[in-house]
Amino acid sequence: MRILVLLKLVIDPEIPQSKFKIDFENKNQVVDDNPIVISTYDENALEVALKLKDKHNFEVNVFSITPYDYQQPIKKALAMGADKAFVLKIPNSFIDSINLARLIYDYIKQEDYNLILTGYESADWGHRSIPPVISSLLDYKLITYSYSVEYEQNNWIIRKLIGNGFVVLKTNKNLVVSITTHQENQPRYPKVKDIMMASKKPIVVNEVNPNFESNLIIEKIEQPTIKKECQFIDGKDAHEKAQKLYNKLKELKLV
Repeated sequence: MRILVLLKLVIDPEIPQSKFKIDFENKNQVVDDNPIVISTYDENALEVALKLKDKHNFEVNVFSITPYDYQQPIKKALAMGADKAFVLKIPNSFIDSINLARLIYDYIKQEDYNLILTGYESADWGHRSIPPVISSLLDYKLITYSYSVEYEQNNWIIRKLIGNGFVVLKTNKNLVVSITTHQENQPRYPKVKDIMMASKKPIVVNEVNPNFESNLIIEKIEQPTIKKECQFIDGKDAHEKAQKLYNKLKELKLV
């Protein structure tokens, strides 16, 4: 069986607020020297694929379309256990999800993957439309918001979150599954040996300058202004200070 994991590379969402900047002319986040990482849910999807590889020795490849420096995050994916990486370099400009999915499809449609995994949501724009569009273009079955995929007796067994629980689904068809974070798919930490071996694994890089008619136009992008205010509460003793603090919180309707 062949598994493909779609990885979106994003500017680290954990950077300090002071380093978060917007290029208002190009309507995009400024990279500067901020680290580039694998989008959170995509890393969970990779872990799901690697668990299948551990158990069944399936082939696991990763694919990413990115304008960013891909070396560190892609090598991390290889160190975690992926067999091969495919990277499509594009200009640093916005591509809507529909056209992005079409671009992915053009590069994977001949590869005959049995299972395609991706995060259910991107960590930057919060898009969730890639999995359904990809499944439609490939004519694959689609299961969303899942946390586990297993393979038993020629069937994919998928656990999908629903309400306060989950449902178990089974199919023997080629499949696209979007993955969310769960205690069962926390990403593994690569060992030193695996990090060293990752440099010997293939990374196939192509460049493209897509010329799509966008389905979505960003009219305006804003960076919210966060107002900070610090107040010191005086009082002759702890009881009086606590009472004043309570009164202030009540005034602000926080209690």
